[in-house]
Amino acid sequence: MLKIIGVFWNFLEIKMAFYIGEYILTVEQKGGRIVIPNDLRYEMDACHQKVFYLLRGIRDNILMIPSQLWENVSKQFSNEPVLNPTSQIAMSYIVGGSSRVQIDAQYRMALPGWVREHAGIRDTAVIVGCGEYLELWNENSRKAFIKSPETKKLIEKLLAKLFPSKFDEEIRKVCDDKVVSEQSGDNSL
Repeated sequence: MLKIIGVFWNFLEIKMAFYIGEYILTVEQKGGRIVIPNDLRYEMDACHQKVFYLLRGIRDNILMIPSQLWENVSKQFSNEPVLNPTSQIAMSYIVGGSSRVQIDAQYRMALPGWVREHAGIRDTAVIVGCGEYLELWNENSRKAFIKSPETKKLIEKLLAKLFPSKFDEEIRKVCDDKVVSEQSGDNSL
């Protein structure tokens, strides 16, 4: 941002991508590479995002943070007191457990060994768009996360906040009907 005689000019605005969707990918046995799906390539190209930082997630997954977003995160970490035990743990887990990767011209990305080990990724991986960042999962872990009662409760609370209207009751009824049908073995909904 440039300030000239009391007027602020945004002459360089960095556009952040908004990633959506869930894609199952094949992991190359030699080199552990994945190929980024076409839908995600469009967002990466539009926002010039080819460099990402891979971090351990808290659910045995991997967070894939664009370099522009990582710059903001690293600035916040630089403000943390070095001798604070909580800061040390966070720095060790997040910064120490990260890798910088670059997407090549064919939209391939090599997954470091520690990434595959942490997330349990072997033959296939799931890449999930989470707005400004992406997640990498083991396919079975992702399915278990989606189906877990904890996840369903959190999503119900979030939907109630996002859509605080007369539709709340309808949404809850559909969710309740779905849970009842799953428990009874009827998957027709």
